[in-house]
Amino acid sequence: MSQLSFASHNQTHLMPLTVFIADDHRMLVAGMRQTLEEAEFSVVGEAYCPAELVESYFTLQPDVLLIDIRFEHSQTARNGLDVCADILERNPAARIVVCSQFDSRYFVKEALRLGVTSYVCKSEAPAEIVAAVRAAANGDSYVTPMTAEILGVQPGISSPEVLAA
Repeated sequence: MSQLSFASHNQTHLMPLTVFIADDHRMLVAGMRQTLEEAEFSVVGEAYCPAELVESYFTLQPDVLLIDIRFEHSQTARNGLDVCADILERNPAARIVVCSQFDSRYFVKEALRLGVTSYVCKSEAPAEIVAAVRAAANGDSYVTPMTAEILGVQPGISSPEVLAA
């Protein structure tokens, strides 16, 4: 089975915001795709392992990358944070939302230190992913209720610089 699949861009005159989803759990990717498409985003690509993710990201140039930290079935030791670092090194303006099962301060702070736009815990409501992706596409960070609790800040729209501090 192919590690990547691609969707064509919507050809209407009102271009939807584009998202690339990277997670090793196919069922979760399908659910995220459905949630984002119902919110009128266009999912332009999916990756299930980090091996081809960076080049696919730059080929497709989505507005936002939605990525997990852990890729259990990967043939490499690389994780989602490694991929975020690679992408942000080549494009510091990349808009990345991490969506992970890890709800520890360490992972949240490390992701934000790298320069990701927002961090969403997988146990949160689907609306939180939509809000985080929409904020990222607009150049803002979105602090979910769980992330706010972890960081000791207020939930809602914020600037990436404030969260990284």
